[in-house]
Amino acid sequence: RASEALSHKKEGFFAAKIDCTANPKVCSAEKIRSYPTLKLFSLKDPDRVYRGGRTAPRLVEWVERAFEPPVTDLPDLLSARSFIKKHPLTAMAFFPQDREFSSSAAGAAFNSVAVRLSGSVSFAVMRLEEREGEAATAEDIRVWIGPSAVPVVVMFKPFEEVARFPLNLETCSEDALGAFVAAHQFPMVQRFDASVATELFESNRPILAVLLDHE
Repeated sequence: RASEALSHKKEGFFAAKIDCTANPKVCSAEKIRSYPTLKLFSLKDPDRVYRGGRTAPRLVEWVERAFEPPVTDLPDLLSARSFIKKHPLTAMAFFPQDREFSSSAAGAAFNSVAVRLSGSVSFAVMRLEEREGEAATAEDIRVWIGPSAVPVVVMFKPFEEVARFPLNLETCSEDALGAFVAAHQFPMVQRFDASVATELFESNRPILAVLLDHE
């Protein structure tokens, strides 16, 4: 179903399947270790493995994101609101107008984390104006940032309140930022089933399972 939907929506998209039992050399060369494994090949990202839930909508969303840039630059508050509405699970970096973000250590870390996790989380950056009445004084921005000082990464989640990660432009760690985003892409408590099993186990975070009698 996912391949049929994508073939209609994305020009140049082709879906194929390989029987690893009949083609062991191909699967060995592609480092296939488990079944089923879904991989996306493109000029931008030649070797991306899908680790999300096994549902058609999640597959379609994953492929569509692969056609988009890993980080979206948002020019104003209206575009930020629209982006969050379209992508409820978003890591958004806010930084002051007088500071350079893309060439900083924080910008490099943010972009690297986005490339690695953009299959499940959307990433965006927004420069905050300092003039009265601009984005920095908007109510939405004040609520999003909360008590944190910019620059800061705000994690928007459809299932919980936002989380915040203060940024140091010169010394930001990609590992720390990546761990923050990965830790907040799932609800604290959720029902376990096949649709979320792969994502949870691939997240490398501790999992406490409560087993209940179905009756």
